[in-house]
Amino acid sequence: MPGQITTPVAPSLSDVLLNDLRVDTAFSVLLDIGTDAAVEIGDKRSPVLHVIIEGSIALSRPQTPAGLQLAAGDSVLAFYGDAHRLGVAAGVPAADVLVRPADACSETTTLIRLGKGPRSALVFSSAIRVDYLSPSAFAYRAAPDFWTLRARGAADQPLQRSLAFDAEQILSACGDKGGAAFATAFAGLQFVHMMRLMSLRLLEDRPLDVRAPNTRRMAQVVREIRAHPDQKWTVARLARSVGLSRSSFAAAFVTYEHVAPLTFVTRVRMDRAAQLLRTEVLSLQEVGRRVGYQNEASFARAFKRHWGMPPGEFARTAVNP
Repeated sequence: MPGQITTPVAPSLSDVLLNDLRVDTAFSVLLDIGTDAAVEIGDKRSPVLHVIIEGSIALSRPQTPAGLQLAAGDSVLAFYGDAHRLGVAAGVPAADVLVRPADACSETTTLIRLGKGPRSALVFSSAIRVDYLSPSAFAYRAAPDFWTLRARGAADQPLQRSLAFDAEQILSACGDKGGAAFATAFAGLQFVHMMRLMSLRLLEDRPLDVRAPNTRRMAQVVREIRAHPDQKWTVARLARSVGLSRSSFAAAFVTYEHVAPLTFVTRVRMDRAAQLLRTEVLSLQEVGRRVGYQNEASFARAFKRHWGMPPGEFARTAVNP
């Protein structure tokens, strides 16, 4: 059966949810959508989650204008990231709000107001990155394109019920310090809940096979690089850490991340350096040390090549935009 684990020793559902389908990163926003507005979400090639915090709204696809009617407490997962619209069909579509700017780094979850009419719905929307997602998952299409759970009217059908939450607490947490981290954790919890119920209801406790060769190893490497950008990473060291030859590792990594390993290391370091310059009061030497540069001049050169300006100027711009 397509979408079924067929390895000799199939992992448990919890193992798949904790490892293969874990949410390492998610870009989340709060959408305050007016009665005269609509939001267009483009093809993502990765899951997109919507949780209705307040009000009600329609979700439609280009080929199915009627779509779904969603109410407060409902949640919907576009597992394959198919293009869709939130809001009235006649509304003026907004630009894709889940396209993250290259230098985006926020302490809180952004609240975006759309339209001039009264509020139709307040929606928590998140573009989710699943480290193990394989191109074969798109070929199989084993999951529903849009998996919807309802808050009401399904007391006798627990496998169709959305995860309950306190709307006021969610909004407060997303808008306060650490809100972006909270939003990622909330998206992860919602995602695991929905994937668990999908597996229990549709696949009879058999998890979706969404893994590709070497993706577990590559995801492990990516997590280590992100967690420790200050380490002296080399291709040989990274390859040894996952038991692959240097050439096999480099090829697998490019397939997984679409960039060479050390290019990815630099990108992670520069993203982390930019975050530190925006949010911390640190010397340039200390920022460089925290992202793997013992020499301040080397750090400054690398930073300017990546961001187009010296780190000192970047820090001043962040303080006084």
